Amino acid sequence: DVGSIKEDELLTLGDVIDKVNRDHESVNFKLSGSKDSEFGRFIEGINEYLTEDISTGPWWLYHSKTNEVCIAAGFCDGIDTQPVYDEDIFDFEFTR
Repeated sequence: DVGSIKEDELLTLGDVIDKVNRDHESVNFKLSGSKDSEFGRFIEGINEYLTEDISTGPWWLYHSKTNEVCIAAGFCDGIDTQPVYDEDIFDFEFTR
């Protein structure tokens, strides 16, 4: 639970991750890149699980079986462009 977010706000997954980092000490997302760049930021780590080598991984991946945009595209977009809607669930996986 990331706390209350206005239902009418169009948020991105990156916005939700920023809120989690601000409001929850037990979960810490480490992000790399720039929010304003062409590709936006990416998840480099969650808590102590960090991508040690960007070319060999392991990497943090995410998907959603509830987000209509992910379902329609067959994949989720970058965190700073991926819209998040009420009751969406995203699964994060640390894998090669």
